[in-house]
Amino acid sequence: MTNPPLTMVLDCSGSMKENGKTFILQQLVRYVRELSILEETEQHFESIHFALWFDEIIEESIDDDQPFFDLDVELQVSLEALFVWIQENKPSNILLLSDGYFYEPNSTEMDPTSFNLALQNLETSPFIRCVSVGSDANLNSLQLISSSNHVFHSTEIDSAIATPWMTIQ
Repeated sequence: MTNPPLTMVLDCSGSMKENGKTFILQQLVRYVRELSILEETEQHFESIHFALWFDEIIEESIDDDQPFFDLDVELQVSLEALFVWIQENKPSNILLLSDGYFYEPNSTEMDPTSFNLALQNLETSPFIRCVSVGSDANLNSLQLISSSNHVFHSTEIDSAIATPWMTIQ
């Protein structure tokens, strides 16, 4: 039996360009890519894919030498866009790297609780593991969309990858 692929979803919202989060995110991606090259992730995943999360999800091949989003653009991410992407692509395992600022309480956007409930209604839901980026990360929001209600700090990226994964049916 082959292991399922891992999809790393990278929050590319405007809040991610504050307080050095872009640099942290790029270092985390570089670290995971190095693990992959060294075949340290083979025992857990068939392959690792990257997806950039804006107001839509864009699957991307990430190059170490190029930034993966334009820092001059104020973008927002959407839980609804993430949900639609999950419905269409059916990933098994998602490692979400974010500061957790993806929802404004007074907006009409999908909130983290609604997102989680919508996932539970899918025939097959992915296992979502969250990694907080930045010292000001909104851990409550990340915890609400994490399948295990646990959030890993960015310094625990290796544990976030190596801790056993499961698919929620």
